Amino acid sequence: LFSLSPPARGCVLLCAAVATLCFAAQELSGNYSQVDKLWSLLPTAYVWLFVGLSASPIHPRLLLLAGCISVWSARLTYNFARKGGYRWPPWTGEEDYRWPVLRAAVPQPLLWHLFGLFFVAIAQNIILMLLVVPLAEIVRQLSVPGSGLQWGDWAVAAGFLSLVLVETVADQQQYNFQS
Repeated sequence: LFSLSPPARGCVLLCAAVATLCFAAQELSGNYSQVDKLWSLLPTAYVWLFVGLSASPIHPRLLLLAGCISVWSARLTYNFARKGGYRWPPWTGEEDYRWPVLRAAVPQPLLWHLFGLFFVAIAQNIILMLLVVPLAEIVRQLSVPGSGLQWGDWAVAAGFLSLVLVETVADQQQYNFQS
């Protein structure tokens, strides 16, 4: 852990803390959809933690990527929220339909709790953290002379945001159809 860069170490520590909280919340509430509520939020938290813990000055490419990830996250979070995905207190709310099905398939309580710990709480949080791993390589490359924003960065960002726009339209069409 100590050989990791400060941004990577911060992400690992945040991942461990969130996995612990998710496991505690799911065990105490019986609702195993705790990570589901964070699925759209955590990549943004990781990317901005990565930006905040990176060496100064912060490179514009890193900010461009963080902005794109934030837009994607806002779209997903909005859709989850408007369908009633968030409640107060946060550990309440509906459980995803898959968890009761899986719970019935694993009748042994100890095995279910181990599944809840290792897959639901830990593995899913690690997957979310790994979404920002490419940023480590990008940060490493930023020390190379001439590594400023290029036309390709803007083209990729524009393409990405165009796809988010298409997804947003599709989300609205699906919402209208289901309402």
